[in-house]
Amino acid sequence: MAMVPPSPAVQALIDAFRSADARVKDLISKQQMFDAQRTENGMVEAELNALKEGEPVYKLTGSTLVLHDAAEAKAAVSQRLKFIAGEL
Repeated sequence: MAMVPPSPAVQALIDAFRSADARVKDLISKQQMFDAQRTENGMVEAELNALKEGEPVYKLTGSTLVLHDAAEAKAAVSQRLKFIAGEL
């Protein structure tokens, strides 16, 4: 049995559906990425808040741990969390 091609109106609807479906999948992927980043940064924030005054903070740069200012680290994590919340 030969397939009859869909009419232009039906084809336009099919194309619109496929486009919307691709967009939804992209948005879900981005949401999952931001959720993972929020969880990770939330754990980092909790660890930084648990530090006692004067305890060192290290940042992983490449394959090296570099001493980092605790106040700067807390500010950076806080900014990242605000950005992520804005994206979600």
